[in-house]
Amino acid sequence: MLRNYELMYIIKPTLDEDSIDAVAKKIDDQIAGNKGIVEKSEKRGRKRLAYEVKDFKDGFYVLTSFQADPASLLELERLLKLNDDVIRHLVIRLDEEALAHAEALKVAAANPQPVVAPRPFN
Repeated sequence: MLRNYELMYIIKPTLDEDSIDAVAKKIDDQIAGNKGIVEKSEKRGRKRLAYEVKDFKDGFYVLTSFQADPASLLELERLLKLNDDVIRHLVIRLDEEALAHAEALKVAAANPQPVVAPRPFN
């Protein structure tokens, strides 16, 4: 049974754009290789860290939404820990209510209702 997850990871800021793309593609391929489905991989850009991590003061953030079998997460976590270019990562499971709410917000944003101005007082 596939479940919905989000993965946020921070890549070393010393890498160039091509290397960052290669790291992100490698992680997406690892998810797909474990019979997962990558729905979206979004580069969030270089940002300052709240505190130093492995002697880095900033990093390149990437957010990936995917579906995977819960058993395959152990292998993904292991590979992320072994990857020297990833300085931090976090995987969270999305619950069904949150997904339904996010979908409802997308629909509401796509079909905005006209705003009627209130009548002035006389």
